[in-house]
Amino acid sequence: APASLSDFGYKFDDNDKLVNAETGEPFVFLSQRHYEALGDMVTTHIQMLLQTRCGLQPVVLPLGASSGPTTTVFVTPGYERSESLCVLLCGSGAVRAGQWARALCINENLSLGTILPYVNELQSRGIAVVVLNPNDTKVLRNKPDASAAAAATTTSTAGAASATTTDTTTDSATDALKIYWLGVDADGNEI
Repeated sequence: APASLSDFGYKFDDNDKLVNAETGEPFVFLSQRHYEALGDMVTTHIQMLLQTRCGLQPVVLPLGASSGPTTTVFVTPGYERSESLCVLLCGSGAVRAGQWARALCINENLSLGTILPYVNELQSRGIAVVVLNPNDTKVLRNKPDASAAAAATTTSTAGAASATTTDTTTDSATDALKIYWLGVDADGNEI
């Protein structure tokens, strides 16, 4: 099975357009199965660009998970101490962290289909970025140790076990951040 864009015979050119690696011709639809597999490689490429072009770091959530559902988000190093923060997330469906629309990434270019230009603009203004990944949850199959499993459940007054969670967010950390949402600051001004 192909494991990279080059295995499919494609690459992104200097204008971030997906082209045939040999001919430079645009993407040609062959089948839905091929399109889906190619889309997975495009996602991998975009998430690599979030790291190499934008300097974002991948963070697996929940932190320290050894089992259960996880997802990877991408963050500006030091975002938690930043005075300004923008949280970006994609819509539902096949898109993953870093993408607005997979079809635009494949058929047009990465400037139209990804968040890359937005991240670059935000960073040029000194605004930290957190890129969420709501459509990509993986389930870890490792079993937690017995003490972790015991700590994760409690007995309610009705006698049934229920999961407990701990919120590690502190008010001071949250209050220290000025949140920006998709081009508008906390006062409603365009950024």
